[in-house]
Amino acid sequence: MEIAKSKPSRNSAFEILRIIAIIFIIAHHFSVHGAFDFSELGNSFLITFNRTWTDLLLQLGKVGVNLFVLISGYFLIDNNKFKSKKIISIILMMFIFSITLGLIFFFVEKKEFSISLLHSMIFPFGDNLWWFMTSYLVLYILSPLINRGIKAMNKKMHLILIIILLIIWSLLPTFLYENYGYSIFGWFITLYLIASYIKLYDINLKMKPWLGIILSVGIFLIWFAIRNVLHAYINPDKDILRRIIGWFALDDMNNFVQIISVITFFLSFKGIKMKEIKPINYIASFTLGIYLFHDHIDMRKFLWITLFKNASFAASPLLILYSIGIILLVFLMGLAVAIIYKYSIGLLIDKFLSWLDKKCLYKIDNSFNEPPIEEKE
Repeated sequence: MEIAKSKPSRNSAFEILRIIAIIFIIAHHFSVHGAFDFSELGNSFLITFNRTWTDLLLQLGKVGVNLFVLISGYFLIDNNKFKSKKIISIILMMFIFSITLGLIFFFVEKKEFSISLLHSMIFPFGDNLWWFMTSYLVLYILSPLINRGIKAMNKKMHLILIIILLIIWSLLPTFLYENYGYSIFGWFITLYLIASYIKLYDINLKMKPWLGIILSVGIFLIWFAIRNVLHAYINPDKDILRRIIGWFALDDMNNFVQIISVITFFLSFKGIKMKEIKPINYIASFTLGIYLFHDHIDMRKFLWITLFKNASFAASPLLILYSIGIILLVFLMGLAVAIIYKYSIGLLIDKFLSWLDKKCLYKIDNSFNEPPIEEKE
């Protein structure tokens, strides 16, 4: 997630895209964890409008996740070395955020101690905790091996594999409502393959970047609008009608139309020729910390229900302005916490891991980074 000083600076367009992705994820959490309930508020224009707005924010979450993985795959394809220091650094960051926030809420809320509570603090992995970071971490660990497999393929084989995976894990699930062995990690691999293909073969949109962005957003909004019209006028009691409405579920990470929109969005930003903007790159390097802070299991309830009282604005004409302000505020709060972490505990961890790297970690890295037998001469 952070930019190594020894490497060439990245195009800041990608770092802006990274910031957009985390803001999309925060927006999703504003909606999904905000306890909004419009069922008893009637069907006035304002209520319908606010319900549609919170639904739109909800749809943005998986867009942000898909963008993150595409960005990671685009840059990690150049990573051919196993880096135990980086892996341990990410694990320790997750551990420290989990323990620190967990203890704060344990004492403030006067929770009753239990083994399950202790387990969730010291082992913050899995579907009910930081599911994204769990899958991302596994992807990062395996990336050097995945890269060797990708680079062993030619361009045609690489493209065929992407097409097959998109058909069985995106196209068919979207329109036939069947998963065919789909998993989050399997989908991350699919996105990684797409991003690496774009990087290795320099795939570009055949249009101006701003047109690509408009096209991407247009596809998303049209699909979203159709979904809302169907919800309003179709009774989903019958299975066939429920399946048709499911075609437009943009909150599904592998929705075929959503991924077409996301790839177009990603390629549009790739086409933007932008020099390094150091403040942008600096802020983007803290997206991991922002995610860990605001999506901690206790922080979710505190931010969206206790502190900001999202649901109380369900019938307010100020909901849109309020939501935008709170989403940006949570972004800044997470940024501040991530910066404090980096220059306090993170600094100590980095020095310790650098010392450990010189003592023993390099041996682990070297054992994994041994060249294949056929390359040894």
